[in-house]
Amino acid sequence: RGAGRGGDLSLDGGLAGQMLLDNGYILAGAGMLYIQSREHTFSDGLERDRPQAATIEITLRRPTARHAWLVGIASDWYAIRSVDALPTTYVSTRPGIFFHDDWNVAPWLVLSGSVRADYHNLFGALVSPRGSALMRGGRWSARVSAAQGYFTPRPLTEETEAAGFARLTIAESLEVETARSVSADFTHKTRDTAFTLTL
Repeated sequence: RGAGRGGDLSLDGGLAGQMLLDNGYILAGAGMLYIQSREHTFSDGLERDRPQAATIEITLRRPTARHAWLVGIASDWYAIRSVDALPTTYVSTRPGIFFHDDWNVAPWLVLSGSVRADYHNLFGALVSPRGSALMRGGRWSARVSAAQGYFTPRPLTEETEAAGFARLTIAESLEVETARSVSADFTHKTRDTAFTLTL
């Protein structure tokens, strides 16, 4: 689909599908493409840029009585091409592999774990693990989770978009932001209501 307003034009699209293989395996895939051409008028001139992004993902999964696992490969591509301001095109690529498993250990206990390993063309190897334990008994349930993720910096932010790339200066090298979290929630359900406490 395409849309335009003034000097701005955009194009985006996506495709997804899955198929059932032998022995209960399920093969799935998805892809997305986004392209935009923009014009920004500032008091001292015109800036034109073209943000572009693409994502592709292929997964294989097979649910069983005690496990529901999934393995896959994915790749993200992002670029910002400035016609007037940036000295060069910024390109970010991030191919990776990932694995997830839900393990029904017992009727009252489910363990979940996942890990994703990526290689970023600018920041190297990045790993994102996640795990949780779900305990259920009667009307009560409790979940404990822990995770680690990251965010790689990009030149296009709300601040740079408002001020323009011509005013952008980077005094030192940028670093990856890492986030770690630990949480727990407790839920009690009755016939008509449910109460949840999250820590």
